[in-house]
Amino acid sequence: MSNTEFTELSAYSELNRRAVKGGAVLFGSTFASRIPFSELAEDFAKGTPGYNRSVAGLSLANAESCLEECVYALEPSKLFLCFGDNESASADEYILCYEKLLYRLRMRLPQCDIYVVSAVPEAHGYDSQLASAAADAGCRFINTDDAAQHESLLDRLRCLMRTRPTVSYTHLTLPT
Repeated sequence: MSNTEFTELSAYSELNRRAVKGGAVLFGSTFASRIPFSELAEDFAKGTPGYNRSVAGLSLANAESCLEECVYALEPSKLFLCFGDNESASADEYILCYEKLLYRLRMRLPQCDIYVVSAVPEAHGYDSQLASAAADAGCRFINTDDAAQHESLLDRLRCLMRTRPTVSYTHLTLPT
């Protein structure tokens, strides 16, 4: 774990002492760390706290070492995973790491709604495998291949922040 990651985890540990459990959590790497997730929760999920516990520079292979501070401590009702921008693994290794992560999360958080967000261009070559891994783990896959801009991804996440999402998880169509 790098010094930067350690510093972020220490800060999250302190913030978690004041956090409300049972909210929505975004956990991912560099791309996800820049998403204003808390603002989405404030604006669109009244009464549901939202926390971005993403770690810049974190790879999927190292994500397990951050689960306690970034996810488990918050006991989320919804968890959004967004990895892929810091990966150097092959497609098979990447999917295997995701499967292991999903298994651990599902075992520890059986009632949590888990969403796997394919939000970064580097991961898009693996979308069909990632969708299958998510389904096998009882999670939902959010395909963002057509999300050309950051704002488009925010619109997609905004729908899922509601207590009762109004979307089709297969193609993620926004309500009209």
